[in-house]
Order: sequence, then structure tokens, then C-alpha cells
Amino acid sequence: MFKNIKHYKENSFFQHILETQINTNARVTQVLNLKIDKSLQKIIGERDLPGEEKYKKNKWWEIMLLRYGIAMHYSKGKDVIETCSGLGWGAYLLDGVAKSVTCIEIDTQAIDVAKKLWKTEHTIYINNSVLKINTKDNKFDVAIAMESIEHFRMKDIEKYLGEIYRILKPGGFLIGSSSFPNTRKEANNLSEKNKFHLYICTKQEMVMLLKKQGFKKIKIFQNRIFFMARK
Repeated sequence: MFKNIKHYKENSFFQHILETQINTNARVTQVLNLKIDKSLQKIIGERDLPGEEKYKKNKWWEIMLLRYGIAMHYSKGKDVIETCSGLGWGAYLLDGVAKSVTCIEIDTQAIDVAKKLWKTEHTIYINNSVLKINTKDNKFDVAIAMESIEHFRMKDIEKYLGEIYRILKPGGFLIGSSSFPNTRKEANNLSEKNKFHLYICTKQEMVMLLKKQGFKKIKIFQNRIFFMARK
């Protein structure tokens, strides 16, 4: 596994996450070593798996796992909702530490693939839109939103964050990742590079949106990729 991420200023926190959640985790090893059947490639499409060769070469797999290490750190023994759960490898990691994991995914094929790939003990999958989550208020301790908000228009990002706020318990955590450039120009340039990315928030916009919903203790990490907020 990897030992540190030297270019992050929060190195001591990340180092703790690596040591306690990632480096000796058998499920992490399984995720990295997963071999995908060619018949699943079309379904996988734009979705990413850490073990893909391109991510091993550019070291992006480290970022992919580190963000879930942070989520796992806060999810131990908790009721967790994973929004836009995709291929389910993140939910599989969370399943190893959480009391329960509820996955919300709009793509039924992705749900089928996730169930096929991962053997979980505390996870359920629900075919639902994150813009109107069919669950009661104040239900979850932790909500996860990894690489998802950039797939929505601005007005729908507000709805998405509003739904997460609604279903979190008071004091609950939202933990996620995206890209948060400093300027609108940078954000637009990033959006143009990926047809699936409908709107990338600047760092200032993301903080504003979270505050608007009522979130407190908002933190966008130095890498401008990971973020956290508390209800």
C-alpha cells in the first residue's frame, strides 16, 4: 500500500487515515485486485475502479481510496447512506465498518453489477434519485457524496444537498469529493473536459451552497477535492 501523500498540508490526518483504515484493510486489497469481466465494461462506462491500470500509473488510485478512508473513519458503527453509489466498491469498504449502509443509485444496471461484484453484510441498494430520496428525515449519521455533485446542474446540486441535509441526523456528517477550483474560469475549463460533468462548483460556491442548506463546520481540504460538513 502507500505510505504518505507528501504534497498535502493535512499530512498527519491523512497519514492517520492510511494507517488505520487503508494500509492493512483486506477489503481495500480486494478492491485494488478486482478483475473485471469484459462483459461488464459497457455497463461500467465512465465509472471508475481504483484497480484500473490508468489509475495505477498516474497514482489516482491513492486519492480514490484515501477519500473513502476518511469516510470509513467517521462511519464506524454508524448508519450510513452512500449517494450515487455507482459500482459499489466504496459501499463495500464502508460495509466493513458501518452499522448499516444504504446505497442510493438511479442506474439499475449499476446496482446489479455492484451486487454481483461485492459480498456485503450490512448493505442495501435502493433504485432512487438523489434529488428526492425516499426515506424519512433525520435517519442517517453519515452521508457520502463521492464524485457526484459535478454530474448535476447548479439548481439540482442545491436539491441534492438539501435532500442530504434533510435525511441526516442533527450532528451528522456529509463527506464527499469533487473538484473545487478557485475561479469560475478554472471550473468551466474542467467541465469542458468531461461531457458527464454538468457543473463544477468553485470552492466559494460550494461553501455557499452548504451554508444555504444549513450545514456547519464546513471544510474543503487543501487539495480542493475532499470536503466535509456537519448538520
